[in-house]
Amino acid sequence: MVKLWFIIRTILNNSNYQRYLSLNTLLPQYRISIFFNNSHFPKCELRVNISQYPYKRRIILPYINVSLYGSRSILFIFLSKKVWNTGITTFIVSIITAFIGYVLPWGQISFWGATVITNMFSATPYFGTHLVQWLWEGFAVANPTLNRFFILHFLIPFIILLLIILHLLILHEKGSINPLGINSNSDRIPFHPYYTLKDIIGFIIFIIIFITFFLFIPNILNDPENFIEANPLITPNHIQPEWYFLWLYAILRSIPNKLGGVIALLIAIFIIYLSSTYNRCKATTRFYPINKHIFFFILITWLILSWIGRCPVEYPFIQIGQLSTIMYFIYFLIHPQLTYIWHT
Repeated sequence: MVKLWFIIRTILNNSNYQRYLSLNTLLPQYRISIFFNNSHFPKCELRVNISQYPYKRRIILPYINVSLYGSRSILFIFLSKKVWNTGITTFIVSIITAFIGYVLPWGQISFWGATVITNMFSATPYFGTHLVQWLWEGFAVANPTLNRFFILHFLIPFIILLLIILHLLILHEKGSINPLGINSNSDRIPFHPYYTLKDIIGFIIFIIIFITFFLFIPNILNDPENFIEANPLITPNHIQPEWYFLWLYAILRSIPNKLGGVIALLIAIFIIYLSSTYNRCKATTRFYPINKHIFFFILITWLILSWIGRCPVEYPFIQIGQLSTIMYFIYFLIHPQLTYIWHT
């Protein structure tokens, strides 16, 4: 396990791997966007069949690409604030793109998920109701909402592409972290054959996992109820988002108050920006043994939140979700303090 963790951490901390994963996971999204643009129907009742066409023809969907890039952004901690902030901005924009794309299949879970999430804006004081109606372009999620989401889902990936280019430009200007935390030209190694072979190995592993998922088990992570056409008169027994949104959904519903849940959700996302502010590590976590345990603490917390997001809203899942939410925010409070104590 130690050797496996060292290999994964080494690959994720490599700047060339970041370039490969950023570009190769988002290119399929642009291809699928063009496909949907050429096959788009402006009627809700016709969207169900066309949105399931990629599954039937084994065309790779872009949903998992967003989660891969998002997880890469979280795990890749830089010493440069600009590099970190552009990576997290790309992650947040990818979250928005993934949610909008999740509504397009127009299934039961997609419809009610869009209704629940967009209703969060109604918690905005004074003009919340008008804001929700403006997003819906009516009084409920319907055909105008679907058309608007489709246009945004097609255009936002180009913004993501610009953010990735900016992210990589800043990365090559500042440089990425290395195990010793030093910046000396005399200690650098040539790109070929070291990084070339590493990228080839990473590419092969990525392609094997990718093809296995989408050629043999393409629907393993999908909710079967989402293959039912959206019906505003029938509410599903348990509304849950896709697996890469479960941790956010668990934080949202752990707060009994609607406005408080929305605030907690936004803080949970934007608090990641603070990591570049209080991160004063001069090297990797290899020289910070306490931070190694803290990393597994936040990893286990994220897994628990993802599990709670799939569970019904009842005892004891409500209490476990609230405790995990507190643990999630505690991490961002104790991590800078532990780093400071270790330095002193």
